[in-house]
Amino acid sequence: MKNAREHLNTLLRSLGEKIKLGDLALDDQGDISLAIDGETYTLQYFKGGEAYIVHRLGLLPAEAEMRAAVSAWLLERNCFFRGTGPGVLGVNPMEGGEDAIFYCVRLPLYKLEYAGFEAFLLAAANLTARLRRELAELLGRTKTSPTEREAANHFLRV
Repeated sequence: MKNAREHLNTLLRSLGEKIKLGDLALDDQGDISLAIDGETYTLQYFKGGEAYIVHRLGLLPAEAEMRAAVSAWLLERNCFFRGTGPGVLGVNPMEGGEDAIFYCVRLPLYKLEYAGFEAFLLAAANLTARLRRELAELLGRTKTSPTEREAANHFLRV
């Protein structure tokens, strides 16, 4: 693709026209944030021609047992992209000492036309909504049972 950044801006302009927001475009740093179903998604473009959708799912719990349960969930979901579609889950330290859980997926710019771009955004929003529900359900438990811990530990064995 000759100019991937301009191609992404063309896709964003089309999206802006469709949803009546006018000209949407990347900022000078190559980023744009969009709200989809009340959640914020950031599209990031990098000079090498790659673009990503990044979404913060929540925070990694500080309490050790819950942190271990969420970490096992993250590993299970990432294993062979099970439950993450084409993207991955990760943890990134934030200011203030908290660890945020992010979902990140690469946009296939080289083959993406507008209809595919819109479908990709909606698929990412649907997938992250499911992941947020799973995470909320996991965090809603106050303690894991020994059977659940053993099952979670099974995924961590090599």
